[in-house]
Amino acid sequence: MSTVSSLARLNGWAHEKLGAARTRLAIGVRVPLNRGELAGRKLIWPERVVSGPKFDRLGTIGDEDGIKMAAHEKLTADLAARLKTSGTLLEIACGIGSHTVQFARQSGKVIALDLDAVKLMCAAHNAGVYGVRHKITFIGGDMFDERLMRHFQGRVDVVLFDSPFWGDQLAENNTIANRFIEQVKPRDRFAIRLPKTLDSRQIIQALEPNELLAYHLGGELKYYVAVRYFVNPPADKFTRIDL
Repeated sequence: MSTVSSLARLNGWAHEKLGAARTRLAIGVRVPLNRGELAGRKLIWPERVVSGPKFDRLGTIGDEDGIKMAAHEKLTADLAARLKTSGTLLEIACGIGSHTVQFARQSGKVIALDLDAVKLMCAAHNAGVYGVRHKITFIGGDMFDERLMRHFQGRVDVVLFDSPFWGDQLAENNTIANRFIEQVKPRDRFAIRLPKTLDSRQIIQALEPNELLAYHLGGELKYYVAVRYFVNPPADKFTRIDL
């Protein structure tokens, strides 16, 4: 089957089957996912539009922006192993779920938050492809909603924040990170994913993480993850990861 016919078939399926779908919030609010929201948002097979698969399993879907922001499975699986917890992991800005499915495979329970209802639908579908949908609570909500963030207070062990500030705005990242830590109060660790365009020394100076992970794939730097520990913090260190 051609790429064009595959995309047409998938988009038709999305409109037909998901037009009336709803994403239920953990705090009892609902975000509608309707035909209007899906209009103009092509859902595509990731492996057909990127250089190499970001998900290893066939059948995963995503919108174009979500595919662009998603990370390769080799990277997400390694990070999930490093951040794993037997308790609850909260992922802020989960996108189409490239990290989410790996967290669910490694940790006890996952809460995945995003404001974009289409991306949440894709993430939930992709979790089903990986057989981990039952371990994830998907929440449609604004990461800057203080009431929502405080809802998680005392209920979360590890947090991953996928930073929306993809540039040199380290001051903004640090402010938001500290706000999340104060509101959510994670019991174990707080991690923030940052773009490769930043300088590692600037990240360490601005964010003061206990550990900075530099993820490389095929010799190319892909992104950083700065981690703060609240229990048994290691000596501050820089870790280069080559996959």
